[in-house]
Amino acid sequence: MVTIGKRLETWSEDEFQVYGSYEVTTEVGVHSVGIMLGVPDYAIADVKASLASRGGTIPNAYITAWYADSSDWQQSTLDPVPSDYAAEIEEEFKRRAAKLWYGYESQSR
Repeated sequence: MVTIGKRLETWSEDEFQVYGSYEVTTEVGVHSVGIMLGVPDYAIADVKASLASRGGTIPNAYITAWYADSSDWQQSTLDPVPSDYAAEIEEEFKRRAAKLWYGYESQSR
């Protein structure tokens, strides 16, 4: 089981992506895991067009989560993340991506 906790740090951000770390709890410990949240590079043009034509916020369907590289989970500042948890953690971030994105947006304004 994987539980995503509080945001720990923000390393970079722009209109469509934020990169930072979150506290993640697994059966083996508490970890600091780096993750990218937002719109992947390949979808930004589509989102810009959608926003230009209808306004509003980024549609949830475009928001996801991904590791920038393997150091995001391999070099945890808390307990190291065992490699067999890396995919499960990423999937939990993907499942909660829109909620985390809009939570981040409301806290950063």
